[in-house]
Amino acid sequence: KVFRNEVGMTPKEYVDGRRAMAAKQMLRDRELQIQEIANQLGFQYSQSFIAFFRSVEGITPGEYRAKINLASSRN
Repeated sequence: KVFRNEVGMTPKEYVDGRRAMAAKQMLRDRELQIQEIANQLGFQYSQSFIAFFRSVEGITPGEYRAKINLASSRN
């Protein structure tokens, strides 16, 4: 309760948000594979990471990477 009152979200929401931000940053590095990112973020299986990312961002990590790569190639 204290955490939610101070931060405005549950601890799980906070951790999920931080993980999603870290994932998006790592996905900018084209050299890192999805499995490597998943492992660095504490996911044992890449499928779990993909499902998590999709639940938070609405798209898969691969789709996100393609989207940001397309945007950067236009600049």
